[in-house]
Amino acid sequence: MTNQIKLLSILLISFLFIHATSNAQTRRDGRKLYKSSYNFEATCVATGVEGVKILMVWVEEKDLKTAKVEVEKDAVAACIFKGAKGYDEVPPIVTDLNADEKYADYFEDFFETGGKYLKFIAASTEVDPGNIIKKSKNLVRVGAKIAVDYDALRKQLENDGIIQSMKEVASEIKMPTIMIIPSDIFCNKNGYTMEFDDMGTVKTVSDYKKAMQNDEALRLVIAKIQEMYATRGYPVKDLEQELKNLEQESAELAMLSSKSWGAMVAESPVDILKRTAKADILLDLDFSVKMQGPKKYITFNLRGLDAYTSKVISSTAGTGEPSLTAQPELLLEEAVLAYIDKFNVQIMSHFEDIIENGREVEIMVRIWDTAPVDLEEFYDVDGEELELLEVIDFWMEDNTVNGMFSNADNSENFIKYEQVRIPLTYERSGRVRDMDTRRFVSNLRSYLRKDPFSLECKIYQRGLGEAWLIIGEK
Repeated sequence: MTNQIKLLSILLISFLFIHATSNAQTRRDGRKLYKSSYNFEATCVATGVEGVKILMVWVEEKDLKTAKVEVEKDAVAACIFKGAKGYDEVPPIVTDLNADEKYADYFEDFFETGGKYLKFIAASTEVDPGNIIKKSKNLVRVGAKIAVDYDALRKQLENDGIIQSMKEVASEIKMPTIMIIPSDIFCNKNGYTMEFDDMGTVKTVSDYKKAMQNDEALRLVIAKIQEMYATRGYPVKDLEQELKNLEQESAELAMLSSKSWGAMVAESPVDILKRTAKADILLDLDFSVKMQGPKKYITFNLRGLDAYTSKVISSTAGTGEPSLTAQPELLLEEAVLAYIDKFNVQIMSHFEDIIENGREVEIMVRIWDTAPVDLEEFYDVDGEELELLEVIDFWMEDNTVNGMFSNADNSENFIKYEQVRIPLTYERSGRVRDMDTRRFVSNLRSYLRKDPFSLECKIYQRGLGEAWLIIGEK
């Protein structure tokens, strides 16, 4: 009898141990399934208004009833842990790869059947019979479209302390400065242009001041996009205020000249604005308000431009939903929200490249007609005979980020440098300061003023991302 009791006790303890281990294993497996690539698939098939992402989700479950529950859980889980590609790129809200283990209790409660995850299901379609695939007697594959309120879900995870808020993230990393401007197409079709003299040639450019003073819809639309970016942690520069600053500082000069030679280098008003505002990224906006019967709708084209090079780094276009009463800025907000996440991913990818590899600019080295030397003049530099052109090439190699630049063209009278990668900052008097094109070229000028060169030079800045160094006099 005693032996039987001992045996029963051993069996009971073993059962409890196995059961506890099984429960722990189930929890671990459950957490892994949130990010698994095998138990469900999610693709973005559309975007709705106010940050809603519509996902096509496929799950494999033992029966249809279970699948209908799990497909909604997995749509939310995809937005949190895996992200989704397709019509629009949906980045995962949680980027910490160990978050599911770090916050195991939170997510176990969150994904409890009938739990908090249901708050973020904006809409769920019934499973289409065509999306039910019998794989075996005990396994069914089911697909359904699920609309997830992505922005509200992110906000919930911020409030619950699972992720940092966008503003907290922005305070820890350098975010690109944004300025929204009307595109040349928008200004041309609405008559917002001006002419300026570019070294004897009359050119037509966008007149932002005229546009802002005469187009109320444009002002409201720009203000709405500024608000959208400010709430996402981006520093935003206001176009209208920058234009006022230019007037106050009398910065809109049509040309510059040397003190004694009289040579001229023209800079357009648009270039002056870019140089003065010093935004990293320009959001170039074109939009039209159109009618569909009694309803208004908006079409838009938004491009992200590197302010230094004017290269397109991000672009998107779309059409908003028709409305009887909505104002243009609200119509645009609804239309842009469907595309903004993917658009911003492209912007941040470009800016991360700038942080790692330096900012791209162009530099021109020229010789005054009155200069006593040209670029083929020889100098003794550390015991080596070098032409002035070679001296400047070596300086560029030593002072650009990772020696990245291109000597695109040269002669005895000029050097044209393209794809010049300059650092974002420099140190002076114990302080880290922002580097720009003029400061970089000024450092070259300081180098050439020293022995054995003793050359006087003048700097002309043409816009934000181009500067000329003219050798021979100041």
